[in-house]
Amino acid sequence: MLPDPAINRWAREKANKLQTCVDTNVVNDAAYLVDFGPGVVRRASAAFGQGVKGLAVANLKRAFLTHLHSDHTAGYPDLIFTPAVLGREAPLEVYGPKGLKTMTEHILKAYAEDIEIRVKGLEGGNPEAYKVNAYEINPGVIYKDQNVTVKAFLVNQLLAASLRLSL
Repeated sequence: MLPDPAINRWAREKANKLQTCVDTNVVNDAAYLVDFGPGVVRRASAAFGQGVKGLAVANLKRAFLTHLHSDHTAGYPDLIFTPAVLGREAPLEVYGPKGLKTMTEHILKAYAEDIEIRVKGLEGGNPEAYKVNAYEINPGVIYKDQNVTVKAFLVNQLLAASLRLSL
């Protein structure tokens, strides 16, 4: 049975409008990404090129994930590795729902040879930059620093955590 043409048209239209990131907040030159779909690092780099200092690729140090759908996570390997190659000095900090740690472990395992070459090879990459601290969150305050407080709330989309940044 062939798929309904209306569904195919809807899927193509949605694919053309996919957001790379649901929200990006920059406070005092600190970047706070909410979700990391396809192209998130390149879009941040483009914004940096337009004068948003906090979105320098090496400054992408923390992110928050609302749920594990691929349109919200397909840019995760890029978020882990590109800033590491381009000068991030500390591990990436990521907060999200149950399953985030497993996803992170699999990505790091898939790229283990690349990490080894970049850290121990001619690049002499910073091993800390290739690490990820993944935190699986529950509803409530999940992150707080001098700039923002992040709270997680349950929503009806497969009981995924939805995040709100309180600035």
